[in-house]
Amino acid sequence: MAMTMKLTSLLVCSDVPTIQVLRRMLEDLGIKVESCGELSVAAERIEERHYDALLVDCEGRPAASELIAQARNSEANKSTVAIAIVGPYDAPGNISAQKPNFVLYKPISKERAANSMHAACDLMRYERRLRPRVPVQANTSITYDDQENVPAALLDLSDDGLSLIHISEPTRQAE
Repeated sequence: MAMTMKLTSLLVCSDVPTIQVLRRMLEDLGIKVESCGELSVAAERIEERHYDALLVDCEGRPAASELIAQARNSEANKSTVAIAIVGPYDAPGNISAQKPNFVLYKPISKERAANSMHAACDLMRYERRLRPRVPVQANTSITYDDQENVPAALLDLSDDGLSLIHISEPTRQAE
């Protein structure tokens, strides 16, 4: 009888409403959540053990996005699915340089995060794959729903998949 390992995540955030929404959503998806508000403590944890997902609140904290780079460079977390959480006024270029798999924009609501978190969960399961991915850096475009030629960055390729991120800036509402 085969046993399946439970997926794990490290949520690096000190914003209580964001923690509440993401913790509930991750637990509903069957993902164990470890929370940490301190960047230095999170950096130590990344070096010590593997996480299937790393969710980092980067709003107003440029150093927070460096955790994603640290995870990518650590032996234990090379294939960790990285999710950057940003505020409406954070510069997208600073975040995309760290190559997160997903970007969630605040304020986080269950409805706004649902699609990304379901896709992230699928990717986490897939990251436990047998075939390695080759890192690449290339600009490309994608088409989905009623959107055509949406700018994206290609991050890696394998025999049966690829990783890319949407690189457009979010629409900002007038105040």
